[in-house]
Parts: sequence; structure tokens; C-alpha cells
Amino acid sequence: MVTYYIIKQIKPAGTDTIYFLGDVIDRNPDGLNILSCIMGMPNAKMILGNHEYMMLQALTTDNPMLYDAYLELWYSNGGDVTHKAWELWTDDQQKEMLKYLKALPLNLEVSVNGYDYLLVHGAPAMWYNPVTSRYKSQAEFTVWQRISLQDTAPNGKIVIFGHTPTQMYQYEVPPKIWTHEDFIGIDCGCAYEEGRLACVRLEDMQVYYSQSD
Repeated sequence: MVTYYIIKQIKPAGTDTIYFLGDVIDRNPDGLNILSCIMGMPNAKMILGNHEYMMLQALTTDNPMLYDAYLELWYSNGGDVTHKAWELWTDDQQKEMLKYLKALPLNLEVSVNGYDYLLVHGAPAMWYNPVTSRYKSQAEFTVWQRISLQDTAPNGKIVIFGHTPTQMYQYEVPPKIWTHEDFIGIDCGCAYEEGRLACVRLEDMQVYYSQSD
């Protein structure tokens, strides 16, 4: 799996922390295995992505009408393969995984070498405005909202985000990590044919990819 290939490249020490910015499931049959692996890593931290958010909506609602809508949305975004794999897990494994997903933070703050980073999936939670937003909750906003070139990072923060493939901002084949002012986009579209998984080491900003240029 590309996740294991990246980890093999970076060779994390026991004192290192690996941050996952969400969307480790869907569009491939190994997503739940990757999620389970992350859950078992003592030096791993993860934030909620829109794919995990859709999974939670579909699998935890007790409203039959909402269930159909949630399931349709999830399936239209590649969740059918995850749901099929989900049914093979035991009840205890399913409960443990749902508990883990429900506890995931929306954002994480990290300070390295004097720089303050805000790790997000789609956008900073602090941007959510319940009065003007089309999203129904802060969680929904944070996992679905996309960062635009007109956005300004929170004061003193460097925002590192996933969710939006970097080819939305620059055309590179294969895709590369995108930087712009105080934003770093790392979603290099690994679920797609030309895409790959990307990682940035905050100590020295070294980048890693699951396949070479």
C-alpha cells in the first residue's frame, strides 16, 4: 500500500509523530485496513476527513430516511467499496472503529522549530460562520470547505491541508505539494490514476511521495 511505502521512506523514530489529514478510506478496498493500522500506531494522530464524516453519517444515524441519503452521498464518493469491506469486520471491531472516528479532532495545532502550523482537512474550523455558511455544522464545514487563493491564513499560522487536490491550484504530472503564502496543500490525488500520496516533514520541509517524478 502507498501508505506503507511512504512510512518506509520517512523511517519515523519512536519520538516522531505522523499526522494524517483524513480521507484514508474509500475508492479502494484497503481503506479500513489503513485506518485500523493508524489506530494501532502509538505515534500517529489523525483528523477527520469528509470521507470518514460520510461514513459516520451513514453508519450511525437512526433515521431510515436520512440513512438512504447519507448512503447515497457516501457511495457517490467511492464509499461503496468501504461499506462492502465494513460488513466483513466483527461487531467489536466496528464499534471500536466508530468510537475512534467520532473522537477525531477537526483541526490540530503543531509547533515545530518556531513555526506554528494548523493542520486541517478542508479548512480551519475557526472560519465557520453559522449565520452565513451553507454548511449545517462546524464539522461539516471543516471537512467539505475548500481553500481558495483569496483566503488568508489565521494570524501567525501556516495552514497545511488535504481534501482539495493540488492540481486545482497548479498543473503538475505527477501532482506535487502546493505552497502559497501561508498555505501548504498536500493532497496529490493518490486515489486517482495520475495521483500519489504525499508527506512533508516539518522539521526541514523535506517532501516525500509514494512514487517518484
